[in-house]
Amino acid sequence: MLTHCNAGWLAFADWGSALAPIYHAHRHGARLHVSRTATLANLRLVRRHTLGNHLEQIVQGLPCKEVAISGSLGLKLCLVAQGRFDLTVYDSEPNLWDLLPGRMVLEEAGGKVTDLFGKDIPLTSRKAQGILATNGLLHQQALARIQPLSFIYTRHANVLSPD
Repeated sequence: MLTHCNAGWLAFADWGSALAPIYHAHRHGARLHVSRTATLANLRLVRRHTLGNHLEQIVQGLPCKEVAISGSLGLKLCLVAQGRFDLTVYDSEPNLWDLLPGRMVLEEAGGKVTDLFGKDIPLTSRKAQGILATNGLLHQQALARIQPLSFIYTRHANVLSPD
């Protein structure tokens, strides 16, 4: 249902291909809903292409029955919002333009987005200490599972830590 390409109004009558499925669903009364998975057993995870050491430790610490690789953070958030996956985790600082639209879609569908330490990410924040996005039902369980793996992750002189 969700696409990643934005070919613009030429292809989709003023909606753009990234938003066309959402507008179409709204016009026909359909709503996105996150999955109803309530335990970490048989978790469906969508993750980034490359796994640094810290993200690999987090992914290996989760009991996944399915792991998929996807492009942008926004697309991963929308795949969780659609209910196709239960969780995504991102271990570096996202750009706001990658985070905020997908976050809005996921939260409207019933999901939850925090940093890797369970803290809310203010809409005006220029820095987020990683991302944990879930269907909402799994959020506290996922935090409990990954927090023992709390780490200091340095990338481009930015440091992630629980403080």
